[in-house]
Amino acid sequence: MYTGTGTAEDPYMVTTLADLYTCAAIEGAHVCIADDISASSEEAYAAGTDSPLAIACAHLYGADGGRRVTGLVVGGDAQNLIVHSGAGTTEMELIDFVDCVFTRPAVNAAQAVDLLLRGMTIRDCNFSYAVRQADVLGASVLIGGDLTSCTVYVKGTTPRDRLSGGQQTLLFYPDSAHGCNFEAHGLHAYSTPGALPMIANATKCLFLIEDLKLYHSTIGGPYIASDCDTCAFAISQQKMDSITQQTGAGFDNMTGVNIIDAEFWESIETGGFTLIDSGNVYRLSTQQMKSAAYLTEIGFLP
Repeated sequence: MYTGTGTAEDPYMVTTLADLYTCAAIEGAHVCIADDISASSEEAYAAGTDSPLAIACAHLYGADGGRRVTGLVVGGDAQNLIVHSGAGTTEMELIDFVDCVFTRPAVNAAQAVDLLLRGMTIRDCNFSYAVRQADVLGASVLIGGDLTSCTVYVKGTTPRDRLSGGQQTLLFYPDSAHGCNFEAHGLHAYSTPGALPMIANATKCLFLIEDLKLYHSTIGGPYIASDCDTCAFAISQQKMDSITQQTGAGFDNMTGVNIIDAEFWESIETGGFTLIDSGNVYRLSTQQMKSAAYLTEIGFLP
């Protein structure tokens, strides 16, 4: 059973996933994860839950420089793995969510967002999970949140040949991200009329995306990246499948020096799309991307 009164001076001290679910949902509370938590050690959560981790508290943090929450499994009709559910702003820091699993639902799938972090300020946190893509029209990896020095790693476990329908799929769309690493492996993304960019609002971040299948239905870009400053994009094994041949903007409003691997850009061009380069995007070979001297020369590194 958790202890404390939930104030800044006497936060709720939690050591179980059940207590974390309870205390994190209390608006205005201060919650400290006092010890590492493993879902597999708790009967109610060992086989998974239909409820996302809903966070409404004012401050959620890991004790003694950081704590881990391991093996959180969310499925059923849950539309999120982790969601901010409070009216106020939550500050979260020094927590690693690792070895988690999220099964996207087949019902109301357009609302499925793995990490829905609007209204959260997040620092020094890591999210590592597998996502099972159900037969959905559209879904998203991360939406909202002001992230600093965080990592997000997501791996698709049941990739489909094609997503269809009129929904849009975002990959990483925080309110802002600074100094973060984002990785996605084996995911499908579907871009639709008036779609938002799949990657946006990042400064000095790294995006590593492998085995991405990208579908684009109609004009409405930018549909790759927008509003990024001094970021690196390493996107490989990409497949472009044009549902309706249109012109889209590849990158938009890119400040500083941004780099993307030339192989990905070539696959985009051969996919039948005319994409707009904002002028601040350098198309580099793998060798150039690994050369600190070259990256310094073009202004990517100080």
